[in-house]
Amino acid sequence: MNRWLKVWIVPGAVYQSVTIGGGYGIGREVIEFVSHAGPKGGVAAAFLIAILLTAILGMTFDLARRMQVYDYRLFMRELLGRAWVLYEVVLVIALVLVLAVCSSAAGQIVKDHLGWPVQTGVVALLAIVVLLTYHGREWIERTLTFWSVLITILLFVYVAAVMSRNHAEVFSAFKASSVMSGWWKGPALFALYNTFVVPTLLYSAAHIRTRAEAWGAATIGGVLGALPALLYHLSFMPGYPEILEEPLPTMATIQSLGLPILLVVYLILLFGTIAQTGAGILQGINERIEKYVRDFHRGGGSSNYKNQILSEIVVRTCIFSIEQTTRKIWG
Repeated sequence: MNRWLKVWIVPGAVYQSVTIGGGYGIGREVIEFVSHAGPKGGVAAAFLIAILLTAILGMTFDLARRMQVYDYRLFMRELLGRAWVLYEVVLVIALVLVLAVCSSAAGQIVKDHLGWPVQTGVVALLAIVVLLTYHGREWIERTLTFWSVLITILLFVYVAAVMSRNHAEVFSAFKASSVMSGWWKGPALFALYNTFVVPTLLYSAAHIRTRAEAWGAATIGGVLGALPALLYHLSFMPGYPEILEEPLPTMATIQSLGLPILLVVYLILLFGTIAQTGAGILQGINERIEKYVRDFHRGGGSSNYKNQILSEIVVRTCIFSIEQTTRKIWG
């Protein structure tokens, strides 16, 4: 992979692949944070998400570049001082929850659409996560970037199919609507809660060298992060406002098109995206552990590393918890 791709495309693609996940992928988050603002308000919300994500990613990438730190432990230590450990505690708890939710979603997809046991989907998802992280950063970056391209292509095909069959309904929905008051609250909340994961993905920004590159990569990342919200929102408009109550809006919309092949491709990519949410975050923790080990040995294991040792215990305890949770699900 050449440097241009690593600098300009990979950070945003990794961010999109990790954040799109289950709730975003099935469209439920888009309904809650974007489409509830109405047809026109939803478009405005998607653009606001892009602006906010660009600002957040730009400041984070540029700060990491200036400090030359690309794992969340060092980055948060520079920002929070000794309180950085609090971020790690919350992060590892969130990782357990993310893997649990992703495993549950994967198992349900396999059960509902293939008739296989839930455990099969859980094991398959965890196997993909382990396989991706086993090969390290380069493999993670390549895979998540490739998957981001596939997801984006699928979304354009999906929206084109919806528009070709329902363009009159979409036009009517927009013509009869106005931007609702408070439309900005949903996208602001969406951008803020997705900010939490950004420090764990700094490994994807390690090739950035200048401020222009940092903000260029952030702009692409902001667009990639918000683009699915805009496309999903547009696809929901033929069924607006009834679609707001649909628990699986994307699935319902695809099924209404009567295109079985599109549904199959969507489910495959959704399963892969759910797996990559866990893999992308876990790689961030792997980067942090690797950097800690190097620092610890360089420091001779001295007392200066008490905080790192404490956080290392927390990380390993949470990984053990993940293993135990997996065993309980399997049992």
